[in-house]
Amino acid sequence: MQTEQQMKLEYSSKRKLINPPFRLLWIGRFISQLGDKLYLLALPWLVLEISHSALYTAITLSLEILPEILFGPFIGVYVDQKSRKKLMILADWFRGILILAITVLAYHEKIEIFHIYVVTFLLSGLTLLFDSSSQGYLSQIVPKDLLVEANANLTFVATLMRLVGPFLSGVFIGWIGAKGTIGLNGLSFIISGIILSFLPNDSGYASEKMNVDKIIDDMKEGFHYLFHHQILFPIALFSTFMNIGIYMVSTLFIFQSKEVLGYGPEQTSTIFWVSGIVATLTTLNLKHLKNVLTKGKMIRLGSIGVFLAILLLVLNQSLVTFTLSYSLLLMIGIIVNVNMMAYRQEIIPPHLFGRVMTSSRVLVNLFSPVAMIVAGWIATTFSAQWVFHIAAFIIFINILYSWFGRLRMIK
Repeated sequence: MQTEQQMKLEYSSKRKLINPPFRLLWIGRFISQLGDKLYLLALPWLVLEISHSALYTAITLSLEILPEILFGPFIGVYVDQKSRKKLMILADWFRGILILAITVLAYHEKIEIFHIYVVTFLLSGLTLLFDSSSQGYLSQIVPKDLLVEANANLTFVATLMRLVGPFLSGVFIGWIGAKGTIGLNGLSFIISGIILSFLPNDSGYASEKMNVDKIIDDMKEGFHYLFHHQILFPIALFSTFMNIGIYMVSTLFIFQSKEVLGYGPEQTSTIFWVSGIVATLTTLNLKHLKNVLTKGKMIRLGSIGVFLAILLLVLNQSLVTFTLSYSLLLMIGIIVNVNMMAYRQEIIPPHLFGRVMTSSRVLVNLFSPVAMIVAGWIATTFSAQWVFHIAAFIIFINILYSWFGRLRMIK
C-alpha cells in the first residue's frame, strides 16, 4: 500500500517528465512517426506502380539501410558537436521538402525511379541524423532518473503508429493513391519541424570540427575488439546471416501481394498492422520470457523460429502466410535483439561500448542491401519461390552454427 509521501513523490516525478519540452518532442515524434508508417507501404507501392519490378523495389528498400553503414559513426560524432534542436528541425524540414518534391513529380507524371532512389537514400540519412539528435536532446530535458520512462513513452509512440499507420496507409492509398499518401508523410515532417522549433535551445555541445582521424581510430579499435572476441564475433556473424535471410524474404512481401496475388493496398496493409499487434504483445511479455528461458536459449531458439517463418513461405504464399511469416519474424527479431543487447551490455567494457556497437552494426548490416537486391533480381529473373528456398537454406545453416558453435557458451 502506497503512503501519502510515496504518492506525492510519484506525482512529482510524473510532473517532471510531462514538462513542456518533452510534451513538444512527444507530439512532434507522434506526427512524424504516423507519416513514417504511412510511407512504409506507400513508397514501395508507388515504385511498383511505376516499374512493376521486384528488383526496383528491392533496390529502393536497400537504400534505406545503406546510410547507416556508410555514415553511422560520423553522424554520431557530428551530433555531439552541434545543436541537437537545430539538427532535428533541419532534418524534419529537409525530409518534408524531399518527400513533397517527389510527390509533385509524381502528380505531374514526371517521376522516374532514379528520383525515388536519390530521395530514399537522402531521407534515410536524415532520419539517422534526426534519431541521433533526438536521443541526445532527450537527456537534456528529462531528469536522469526518468530517462527509462521517457524512452518508454517515445517507444510507445512508435509501437502505436505501427498499429495505426499501415492500416491508414492502405485506406489512403485506395482513396488518394500512393503519391498522395506519400505527400501526407512530407506534410507530417514539416509540421513536426514547426512544433520542434518551439523547443528550448540546447547547450553543452562542443562546436568544433569533426576529428575524422579520431573517428577512424575509434572504429579500428572497435573492429579489433569485435573480431578478436570469442563470443561477440560469432554473435555478429550469426546476426549477419540472420539479417540476410530475413531481408531476402521481407523485401518481396509487398511485391508478391500486389503484383503476384493481386491484393489491393487495404489487404496488403494487413501484413504490417497485424505484425504491429504481435510486436506490442511480444514487448509486454519479454519480462516473463526471461524467467523461463536464458538469453542463450532465446537467441538459439530464435534461429529456429526464423526458419519456420520462412518455411511457411516455401510451402505456401498467400496473404495469411505473408502476415504470419512477417509477424513471426518481427516477434523473434524483438526477442533476439533485446537479449543480444543485454548480453553485449554485460560483457563489453563501458569505455569501448559505443565503438564496438558501431562496428557490430556496420558488420551486421553490411550485406543486407546486397541480399535485398539479389532477392529482387532472382524474383524478377526466375521466381520468388527460389528466394524463399535460398533464404531457408541460409537460416538452416545458421541454426547449426548457433547450436553447435560458440553461441552455446551464452547462458
